This record gives sequence, C-alpha cells and structure tokens, in this order.
Amino acid sequence: IDLVLTDPPYGIGIDYGKGCKDDIQTFKASVSLIVALDIKAVIFVPVARLFDLPERPEWLGVWAKKYASLGLRSYPFYPHWEAIAFYHLKGNYLGNKGHRSDIFEVLPRRNNKLNSPIGHPTVKPENLISQLILFLQPELILDPFLGSGTTAYCAKKLGRKCIGIEIEEKYCEVAKGRLAQSVMKLT
Repeated sequence: IDLVLTDPPYGIGIDYGKGCKDDIQTFKASVSLIVALDIKAVIFVPVARLFDLPERPEWLGVWAKKYASLGLRSYPFYPHWEAIAFYHLKGNYLGNKGHRSDIFEVLPRRNNKLNSPIGHPTVKPENLISQLILFLQPELILDPFLGSGTTAYCAKKLGRKCIGIEIEEKYCEVAKGRLAQSVMKLT
C-alpha cells in the first residue's frame, strides 16, 4: 500500500452493532492505527474534530467549500472548510510537477435525489479525491472507510488500484454499482 486515503467516521454516535460505534474513541483509535502504518496517509477531519486528532499531522491542508454545510444545529457556524491531515509525506515533490497549494477549492457534492444516487451523508467530490491521488501518485491505495466508493472510483478512473473496506452493506452495494458503471473515455 502506497497511500491510505480516507474519511473516517467523525464520532457522531451511530451504533453499527457488534461492538462498532461511531464515537470519539473510535475516531481517535482509527487515526492512530492508520498513522502507525508508517505510510503516506491523507485523513479528512471536520472542523469540530481537528483538536481530537491523537497524532499530530505532518501537514494540514484545507478543503475549501464554496457553501456551508447545513443542518449542523449544534455548531455556532456553518463550516465552509474541512481539514485534510497529511502524514508521512516522504518523497521528492518537485519531481511531481512541483509543489501545489495546500488549499483544495472544490465544491462539495450535493447529496440529493436529483443529482446523486449515492445517498451517503458525507460523500467527497471526485475532483477532490482525484487531485489528492494525482499529487501523491500512489499505485495502491487503502481506504478503510470506503463509504460510497469515491476513492475506489477515482483510483480506477486514474489507473490505480484500491483496497476498500466498508462496514455498511448498503454502501458496499453503492460502491459496487459505481465501479461497475465506470466506462473508459473514447479517444
């Protein structure tokens, strides 16, 4: 595995059963396990969990959203950004078409029935995931919280390999469907 690229559960209290609960302890344990792998890792972290990171990132990037996330009644602000924690950034990035900004300005994917059959509450935009993959240039990506399969979909589209793990069967089916629908561009 060359890269762990993931969006772990944020500790919002969902109980998946069988001893797996989306709480702050699970978030912290997940991040610690990923960082302990000692390979490049990119972990999305919402504003409300930034100070809960158990391991200090080597670098923090920002996913700048053009509009706020709505429906977060317990927050005093609507977040227009999300942190991207980078770990183990070894390598020569000058050979990677130069350095780039650590701000990723990408519109969030709107999750409604009109333009998204995915139905996942925190789906990441394909453009954002693709930018990260192209910059870090992995051959094999691990996403231990695959969700709707955006990481695997982008990896496939970019000619990379991906191992995805997802606990919710409904999202495994969504990811499977997205990967099956991928079609090569005609030239």
